Amino acid sequence: MAMLDVKNISKSFGATRVLEDISFSLEQGETVAVIGASGSGKTTLLRCLTYLEKADKGTVAINGQTVFDAASQHKLTDSELRDRRLHFGMVFQSFNLFPQYTALENVMLAGQLLAKERPDYKSRKKEINQEVEAKAKELGINLQWVGPTTSDAGQQVTVIEGLIEKQVDGILISCNDADALKDVIDRAVDAGIVVGCFDSDSPESKRAFYCGTDNYAVGKLAAEEMMKILPDGGKVAILTGVLGAPNLEERIRGFKETVEGSNIEVMPVQTGNDDVQTSVDVVGQYTAANPDLAAWFFVGGWPYFADPDALPEVQKFMENGGHIISVDTCEPMMQAVP
Repeated sequence: MAMLDVKNISKSFGATRVLEDISFSLEQGETVAVIGASGSGKTTLLRCLTYLEKADKGTVAINGQTVFDAASQHKLTDSELRDRRLHFGMVFQSFNLFPQYTALENVMLAGQLLAKERPDYKSRKKEINQEVEAKAKELGINLQWVGPTTSDAGQQVTVIEGLIEKQVDGILISCNDADALKDVIDRAVDAGIVVGCFDSDSPESKRAFYCGTDNYAVGKLAAEEMMKILPDGGKVAILTGVLGAPNLEERIRGFKETVEGSNIEVMPVQTGNDDVQTSVDVVGQYTAANPDLAAWFFVGGWPYFADPDALPEVQKFMENGGHIISVDTCEPMMQAVP
């Protein structure tokens, strides 16, 4: 059974027929080159396979399962469309390459980005939680996962206050606001509870320990890469999650202090409030409003968690020579991580 089976794909733009009755199959491990003159339909064929264009006729099957049938009247939901696209990766003709990665890393990027959407990733995440719970049980710890519904320090305070009332033995927390959480962490410690911070610290509190990234170094590395990408300087926008979050603030501080004295102009920090759609909107609107913007530094990777089709301004920005450095997204995009 062919891994990819394409049958009778046709596509027209108005009166211009670009593809006519295209059929081929691809076995696992096989490489196929599609060769033709400019304008002969090579890119259109790939765009049809990846749902960036809808073919007028034909079918596409993956491992024997039909994932596209032009004759079908069913309108795919966003979730269904994303599931279909999980089967494909594409390097665009307009380049859109990340200059900090090798050619191989650019080609591998799509699969790594979309891995989180696959059922096996979700099951692996469940396995990790189970492993943590099993280790906790082995150590005689009754582990409970609790947290606020939004990235709000006030809600974190409320959660910790509830845990103090329950007289738990220990609390692990990633702090959204070091100052806002200091008092409640101190109260927990005074109540005999061991408190540890991870990812984002409250260093002035009485917490017992902190485990996490050197976030200043992350910002510094991002800045060093940005100066390599923009040797002549330019305007750089920063997108953060929650203003005041210690880990994010340290990344911003590391970035700003490192580019100080260079020709890079750091624009006012934008915030997405740890919300994917808000981040998409903020980045899109700010990019459109600042045509001379040279680059973005995503202190966290929120926009990249959205469907690529939800990022037209970002795509246009990169097609026009713009650059993006992002951390907290996924391994190939975390340029700032050594």
